[in-house]
Amino acid sequence: MSGFRPTGLREQVLLTGLSLANPGSAAVEVRVDALARDGQAIGMYHRVLQPGETHVGLLFEWIPATQGHADGRIQVRSAAPFAVVQIFGTDSLSAMEAVRR
Repeated sequence: MSGFRPTGLREQVLLTGLSLANPGSAAVEVRVDALARDGQAIGMYHRVLQPGETHVGLLFEWIPATQGHADGRIQVRSAAPFAVVQIFGTDSLSAMEAVRR
């Protein structure tokens, strides 16, 4: 989730991004849930991906209530197969990591 973490003498914004892709031949309904550390729901994002469509964005753009949260988890669900890549990084791009699920 997007949030803040001290690094040295200054703080950098930590960002979480997602890339959702539908490589299939039928539309796929995808739901992204953001949960706080204690399991409480922060917010939800819903999108129907058309065949061959890829949708990329930052978590706080899709679920504005995640802005300022520094921990928690994201659940991405669909009844049909699809691809997702989760990207973590700093606003300065001094650190980045991609996790394929």
